Amino acid sequence: MKLFLLAALAGAFSFAQDISGTIAGNVIDPSGGAVPNAKVTVTNTDKGQVIRTLTTDSGGNYVAALLPVGTYSIKVEASGFAVQVLTGIAVNVNDDIKLNISLSVGTATTEVTVADTVTNIELSTPANSTTITG
Repeated sequence: MKLFLLAALAGAFSFAQDISGTIAGNVIDPSGGAVPNAKVTVTNTDKGQVIRTLTTDSGGNYVAALLPVGTYSIKVEASGFAVQVLTGIAVNVNDDIKLNISLSVGTATTEVTVADTVTNIELSTPANSTTITG
């Protein structure tokens, strides 16, 4: 009986799906060199919640794994560089997003925001139309 139960549980786990995604990449300086010890903050903008706060390794690499599906922003801070913010990053099931982030020389009070958002315009209903006469 125990063997049957163990086999049934193992089968159930093998069919489980991963419902998360990953954002990973490198943080580099203007010359293409790695930026170690940069602070990388991953925020779910749908919920307004910081999901991960990471530090890049000696090669400037970061990995934010097991992120729930949603829209994210990434903020990168490092001494001697301007703060870089990327927004509108959509994470879907099983995504493995590679984002290499280039920092520009500056102070912590300088912030560079890169946004990629899409505005949907509803044109299929008469309420959204205008008649011009004259």
